[in-house]
Amino acid sequence: MEKNKSNRKSLVPSGVWCITSVVVLFGYLGMVMGVPNMLNTIMRTAHDLLLNTVFYLMSICVITGAIGKVFVEFGVVALLERTLRPLMRPIFNLPGVTSLGAVMTFLSDNPAIISLAHDKRFASYFKKYQFISLTNFGTAFGMGLLGTDRCLLRMRVLNPTDATVCIEGLSAVCR
Repeated sequence: MEKNKSNRKSLVPSGVWCITSVVVLFGYLGMVMGVPNMLNTIMRTAHDLLLNTVFYLMSICVITGAIGKVFVEFGVVALLERTLRPLMRPIFNLPGVTSLGAVMTFLSDNPAIISLAHDKRFASYFKKYQFISLTNFGTAFGMGLLGTDRCLLRMRVLNPTDATVCIEGLSAVCR
């Protein structure tokens, strides 16, 4: 039997191509911009990305998580859960307690559904095939408050009749 010759090792390891590409790219940028200017631009971009994007989103997640905990403590989540319970079976084919997961992930973030999934009382409402889809269900509503807040802020800044803003608002609320 003849072995398949397509499994031969390459003469040049793949890591060499990566290193060569990086050296050529940054070597060219360094020649055109100057090495100090290139490094300064890279560092300023990374710094700006970290401060103005990552920390901003993290702070919003912390605030919405705190609001979510306050809503849980004072019964707002229970009220919303009772209100949304009749919609869960016809729309998602899941038990009514799933609305609690939707509200929790909407107010805080996707991992909120995991803490509910570990609760034995909560898990007892689900059949096995339904319980598996619980994480995906939480992802559908995760960070909804963040998206809605962003949409409302954008609607204040732009013209509220702008079609793209209205579509974005609907997608933020309905996701």
